[in-house]
Amino acid sequence: MSPFDIPLQTLGKAQLLQISEGAERSIYACDDYPALVFKRQKPWQERQLKSWDLKSFLLRNLPGFHTYHVSVEHKTYLRACLNGPLDLAALPIARIFGFVPSELGPLQICEKISLDGHSPGPTLNALGRKGVLADEDIAALSLFAQRLLQSQVPTHDVNGANIVKGADGNGGVRFVLVDGLGDVNLIPVRRYSAMVRRTRLVKRFDRFTKFGLVFDRQQFTFARAT
Repeated sequence: MSPFDIPLQTLGKAQLLQISEGAERSIYACDDYPALVFKRQKPWQERQLKSWDLKSFLLRNLPGFHTYHVSVEHKTYLRACLNGPLDLAALPIARIFGFVPSELGPLQICEKISLDGHSPGPTLNALGRKGVLADEDIAALSLFAQRLLQSQVPTHDVNGANIVKGADGNGGVRFVLVDGLGDVNLIPVRRYSAMVRRTRLVKRFDRFTKFGLVFDRQQFTFARAT
């Protein structure tokens, strides 16, 4: 079996191992498909909703709204692959392969970002908790930031939990955005405005001081804080 074989048959609960959980999705691995992860979108009943905000209201009252983010994510990914300025191999986002039925409901099939000794690879948050980032990591993170800007891909949640370190296939490392793809606002300004996309990314990367980094807004690179 090739590591990038895509499952066509319904996956059973016994085949799936939950490896992560967020507010909106649960993430599963499957031994039969070691190069993939499977994402399950939580129905609104399983989420911790607020009593007053618009998003919680829409989730409770519009039956299809809980899949809105997934729909936006897929459309954004397809535009980046088919019409984006970067080659597919240069996109700093995890590849998406479609959906597969399972006993847990439909699962989104995504590339697993792996690193030697880690499957999946560590998040930027996990690396930050271990201490100072290596020079190799800082260089790879700078390339990630530059490519994310060049890709013209709108994002909504670029943070240390959604950025994963993996092998680049050439003996080095790379950082990849595994979640937070697409502009999920009702008025998707980031989809159409390069200035808004850049401003949003700058605000996000300025917060990486918690990882001991300083962000250069002009060059779109990181350096170690002194």
